[in-house]
Amino acid sequence: MSRRGGFTLLELVVAIVVTGIVALLAYGTLQAGVDTSERVQRSHGSVSFQAVARALLLDALRHLPEGGGAEMDTPLFTIEDRTSASGLPSDIVTFLSNGVGPAPGAAGPWSVTLGATDDGVRLRAAPLDPKGGSPFDVRLDGVSGLDARVLARSAEDFWSGAWNRLGRVPAAVRLELLDASGRPAWPPLVVQTALEAVP
Repeated sequence: MSRRGGFTLLELVVAIVVTGIVALLAYGTLQAGVDTSERVQRSHGSVSFQAVARALLLDALRHLPEGGGAEMDTPLFTIEDRTSASGLPSDIVTFLSNGVGPAPGAAGPWSVTLGATDDGVRLRAAPLDPKGGSPFDVRLDGVSGLDARVLARSAEDFWSGAWNRLGRVPAAVRLELLDASGRPAWPPLVVQTALEAVP
């Protein structure tokens, strides 16, 4: 008997199945690599943005202007203590700061607002002098709520959720940025404000 050249049907089916399995494994590995790369880039971008936003808030809160007494008609620092319909703390913190410009402490005063809005928590800052720089408004990704607390410059030793004292700034500020479920989205930021002597 002479053997015919070529492959049998069984050999062809086995070759197709093995090729399919190898292709499927290669595709899965490639897709996992692409997904991991995208997650790393998103995480890196989120972490670097978070670091920049935290540094800006830290500098801004450390450079609150010195108080001018109760005769000032512009509040230096206020907290509007609010809660959203879902029960999430949605405070709004507004303050003046000399620490927003390119050289913290040397820039003119800026009005800074950090607060919950319909689309999340936003950080807004604008110079009081139009020539003092460009205003900005950014939404903090993954942040839906804000719980702000202050420590007064007195014998009081408790954190309070409200502050509206003309011409005065608190001794320290604690900001907790929360996700939609009420868990911390970022580590809490605790800042000793206005390192100079403030009344």
